[in-house]
Amino acid sequence: MSRQDDRLQAQLWLDEPGRLSELLVRLADQLEAAVVPMPATNRRSEPSVTLSQATAASLVAIVGTERGGINEYRRLTDASPLDCRLVLDVLDRLQAESADGQLVLPTAVLSEFRGNVDEFARWSRFQQRQEQTLPRSEALKTSIEFVDDELLVKTDGDGSLKLRGAVSIPMFLALWRAPGHRLSAQSFLDIDRSLSASGLERHSTRLCSKLQGVLLEVIRSGSGYLLRRCPRQGH
Repeated sequence: MSRQDDRLQAQLWLDEPGRLSELLVRLADQLEAAVVPMPATNRRSEPSVTLSQATAASLVAIVGTERGGINEYRRLTDASPLDCRLVLDVLDRLQAESADGQLVLPTAVLSEFRGNVDEFARWSRFQQRQEQTLPRSEALKTSIEFVDDELLVKTDGDGSLKLRGAVSIPMFLALWRAPGHRLSAQSFLDIDRSLSASGLERHSTRLCSKLQGVLLEVIRSGSGYLLRRCPRQGH
């Protein structure tokens, strides 16, 4: 997969983390079932498990070409509890060479991997429940509905505003879900790494829109940006 494909895959997981969670839970389940505990050689030896290289290869195939996407996912979010470095470390261990065809893995690493995958699965389920609840801003007295590739931002009245676009929608959603509708400049860059810091101002102004007499604007706020009602309503 190309770097662009990896970014697109990571963005999909960012929007639907349950897809990545399902993949990793399957890997963790099958890995757990495949390993065989090794007898301790002495009282100080580290608890370990073993599995054949052939079995390890079949486990790596579960993730397949998604490895690059996992690395890009790590770059895109700091909100997810998934330890992508740990996932990549486990994949590296499963792809290691062995003279006798048997791989030895520390039990502690697998236990940490299992725990992190389970934590990520719980978090993903929570995110899905949040998505199914209509996003609403009490500060702006508006809500969001998803219609195909558009966002319908609705006020308490009859008016609405449609947003569309690969850049504007992710940024608008990120702002909307941020506490107090405040987002750091780095968060903007994390949404779309093709942007430069100097280009943030131009992209943020695209989000400023008027709906039913309410002008929403994105303004600079310290080192970040703030979505708020424009005090110049009606203009």
